[in-house]
Amino acid sequence: MAARRAARQGSRGRAAYSLATGMFFAVAWVTLIVQPAPAVMVAFGLTVTAGWLWVSVTFTRAASGQAD
Repeated sequence: MAARRAARQGSRGRAAYSLATGMFFAVAWVTLIVQPAPAVMVAFGLTVTAGWLWVSVTFTRAASGQAD
């Protein structure tokens, strides 16, 4: 939903990052459940970090009045 909104506003980079973060998080979550190997746990940790970066950027934009 955030990716679609960003794309409508012409912010292709933010749209791509939103879509990629959501997709990678879903894949990493399922992979972590199916095969909890150390490499998968590291990948999931990196995905969570990317997700928190997305949340931080979104909240910063909202606080500065650039909300979607």
